[in-house]
Amino acid sequence: MRIAISFLVFPLVFPVLAYSDCWEMIPRNGETIVAKDIWGLRDRLGGGSAILGRFENKDVTMPVENIQSIEFDGPKKGWLGILQKSEARGTMTLTSGKLGQFTTSHAIRYIRDTEQEEISTELLKSVKRCTQQTVEQETANSATKEQSAASVVMSGGEGNGQVIMKNGDILIGVIVTTEFHWKSEYELLKIPEETIQSIEIQEGENMTGVLHLRSGGRIAGVLENSEVKIHLPFGQDISVPAGKVREIRFNAR
Repeated sequence: MRIAISFLVFPLVFPVLAYSDCWEMIPRNGETIVAKDIWGLRDRLGGGSAILGRFENKDVTMPVENIQSIEFDGPKKGWLGILQKSEARGTMTLTSGKLGQFTTSHAIRYIRDTEQEEISTELLKSVKRCTQQTVEQETANSATKEQSAASVVMSGGEGNGQVIMKNGDILIGVIVTTEFHWKSEYELLKIPEETIQSIEIQEGENMTGVLHLRSGGRIAGVLENSEVKIHLPFGQDISVPAGKVREIRFNAR
């Protein structure tokens, strides 16, 4: 007599601490950008997103869902210099674990909060999926920002500072940018906003100016942040290009 025995096999599932709808982009200069989505090309009908470039010397339209991370070596120009497009080169790691050389001359678009923005890949050090720690930190930052904004509205106050634009606009609210990168004559300084009294930017193409500290000190240099983010009293966040800013003032504490 033969007895047939069947076994139920349950696949082992290992948790991956990464989030498909959350991306962490680290620029060469400036603050880390946490985005909800990234793409170079987007299929608006099908909802798919892809990054354009060359992977392992082949032109690709790589689906974002297949990408785990991209580490960029930095921009590199061809032998004709300015006559050729500059390209960002590095290593792309796929979710399958495969690694390969990646080259692109295309910008990456992304969603931060509710706004669509764009950054050149030449300005990036890396792009990777968010870890659980990143998501938790971003959630904590959002909660802190909302509490600060709520206290401003409830008290009828003006927030913690104001951003004065070169066109004369004055934005008053909670300055969300918490660290300013200031290139002094000596070295690049990373200065927390709570230690800053004001930043004055001179007219011109570069961001040369003077940074005034609450301690009374002042440092000449260049603002390296690409943008300044401010939360307005009526609840909207805006990111203004640093090149359009004339002065940043922080209220007395």
